[in-house]
Amino acid sequence: MRVRISHLVNSLTRQALYENVSGYVGKETDFAWLEEQARSVYGLPALHRFDLGENARGCSPRVQEFFGSLSPSELLHYLSEYPESSRRLKERLAQLNGVPADWIALGTGVVSFISILCHTFYEWGDRVLLPTPTFFVIEEYTLRSGALPIYMPLAGEEGFRWTSRMTDQVIRQMQSVPIKMLWLCSPNNPTGQAIPAAEVEAMVQAAEEAFAMVVADEAYGEYTDDLPDYASAARLLPRYENLIVLRSFSKAYGLAGMRIGYAMMSSRVVHDAVARQMEYFPVTKLSIELARVAAEDQDYIAWTRRHTRESFQALAEALTKLPGIEFVPTQSNIFLLRCAGASTAALKDALLRRGALAADADVEGLRGQGWVRITCREPDDNAFLLSALESLSID
Repeated sequence: MRVRISHLVNSLTRQALYENVSGYVGKETDFAWLEEQARSVYGLPALHRFDLGENARGCSPRVQEFFGSLSPSELLHYLSEYPESSRRLKERLAQLNGVPADWIALGTGVVSFISILCHTFYEWGDRVLLPTPTFFVIEEYTLRSGALPIYMPLAGEEGFRWTSRMTDQVIRQMQSVPIKMLWLCSPNNPTGQAIPAAEVEAMVQAAEEAFAMVVADEAYGEYTDDLPDYASAARLLPRYENLIVLRSFSKAYGLAGMRIGYAMMSSRVVHDAVARQMEYFPVTKLSIELARVAAEDQDYIAWTRRHTRESFQALAEALTKLPGIEFVPTQSNIFLLRCAGASTAALKDALLRRGALAADADVEGLRGQGWVRITCREPDDNAFLLSALESLSID
């Protein structure tokens, strides 16, 4: 007797296998192999990475000092024991965001919370509002969960900026058909554009009246935290129980390798439901401690904001002088770029052959428009990117 193994996979997994959403990076991208291929095929000594939204300077010097000061016994303590308490980190995050510590849940980055929230809230066939383009993982997990995304495209001719017209469209959509959840990514990934705080509040209030949840993905939020017009949605949590705000240590904090992020929610029902869907010990003991040290160094975050803006301004001025190159101004460290007459695949390949690895932005809302996503890095890296673009020849 034989059993066809594919028949043993449950219906949601079959749905997940069917709904294959392309995005900027793949789960199984092997950079070491990619770099080896670049050396052997194109004769490149190394690849310069512009495909991930990491802080090019890395983490706070305080984190590095803390890590370097650990004795062998202390390191063993962090590596061999289960996490006991995240209280100190939560209290610091509560101070930074102006919310009670017990409204905060820690997890393995924003991506894990996206998955958890889909499992927590979606029923088969639920309608979900996705302004596009947006973080492709949100679309992927929505489809994998059997929910139905309603795409609401941002206007390319307006630089993919969020306008009051877009807010009105979102509110009308929530008033016309039942919506389970609205996702707002601010600053947006992949465009780098933030949503004005007043627009966010208007949509959260309309969603409450329409019995819908709102998730504000603020993975890049530290880049706009000093701008009152783009204040974090966390300030709305005391008034709206239908709101969840996500934040990450992978971007401005420079701790992508530690895989830690957090969610904020004022509803005890929502908090308990999310906690029930989470795995046991989702964040390592070492990640919790390093995140706490990083969160204490807000001077580094302020420096990161200033330095990133200066770096992008210099890069933008140089890009405007390159014929055929178009880019979208950003409020974070990522931005969209394209070359006249080139497809996304052709532009990405042409840059790769010159040693610059860009992120594929041929996603919903940008499909067929030729965009790649670029991370603004250090001046030397940006100079390399400019050199690659200057010598561009698209086949």
